[in-house]
Amino acid sequence: SDGDYPVWLNLPRVTYTVENGIVTATQPDADKAHFEIRVRALAEDGVSLWNGFEQRSLVVTTSEDVVDPNDGVISLREAIAYQQELRAIGLNPEAVTFAEHISTVKLESPIDITTYDVVISADPAARVTIDSSYGAEGHGALSVDGCTLEVSGLEFTGGDAGSPEGSAITVTNGGNLNGYACVFTGNASAVDGGVVYSDDHSNLCIVSSFFKDNSGVMINANNSGAIANCTIVIDGDNG
Repeated sequence: SDGDYPVWLNLPRVTYTVENGIVTATQPDADKAHFEIRVRALAEDGVSLWNGFEQRSLVVTTSEDVVDPNDGVISLREAIAYQQELRAIGLNPEAVTFAEHISTVKLESPIDITTYDVVISADPAARVTIDSSYGAEGHGALSVDGCTLEVSGLEFTGGDAGSPEGSAITVTNGGNLNGYACVFTGNASAVDGGVVYSDDHSNLCIVSSFFKDNSGVMINANNSGAIANCTIVIDGDNG
């Protein structure tokens, strides 16, 4: 009925299966009656709230870059995917946020953001670090293709991008980046890259943010170690 919630059992010799959002627990026993419990957990919008034994959420609860429906934690990659699924069915979900104990996210590869917009928000006073120094190869953090990414209160570090890519964020094909109160530090990019890279058809708006100790190869006035292929407008005395 409406408003049903998952039921968790801790029983000996129980076999669990998951199919189409339904969790089935079965305990065969020669001395006891056979029983089966089926739990279905769906949001009102029809998107499953549960992947395996993990409740889906927009709150990041692990620093690790994992996608595992049975580990009981939510990674940044999983939270972004969930937010996009909600947008795909016409909803306007809240921002992806971070549990209080999360100070760093260790990305092992870039997160691709396509088709549906993504909003990621952290408290600027507590600032969450997105560290791209993990993984087998150098890479950036977020790659935006044809949609809008809004980030606030994040620090991007450890990026090591190829050409042309942003060592923190890449925006292409008419995508948009809106950044507020972010820090970009300790990133490196190849020729035509930058900490943030935007192609000719995309737009950037970065406000009240800080760039420090980033490096890149500059081949013309538009491409540098900080922001590539963009026009920089300095407003006020702070620069």
